[in-house]
Amino acid sequence: MGTAGVNNNLVRPGDPGKLPAKIEATVRDHQGPFWGIENPEYYPGVADVSLVRYGLVRSDDCTPLVTNMEDKQRVKICRLRRN
Repeated sequence: MGTAGVNNNLVRPGDPGKLPAKIEATVRDHQGPFWGIENPEYYPGVADVSLVRYGLVRSDDCTPLVTNMEDKQRVKICRLRRN
């Protein structure tokens, strides 16, 4: 199991360099389930850009991610699949 932050304060889809290339390879070569975590209220459309870039789509409805974070009602987790 691996974790890859594909669109955050360190890297954005399409950025040049070794880290974005490693992330792209990780997503491309991954064989298990995909999950996306997003905050559509604070960052509208950001997850959509990432999904398009990596050829992924949401496979069903997103659900609130239960955490102890301040934004717990805004953060969503979504099952993803290859497009």
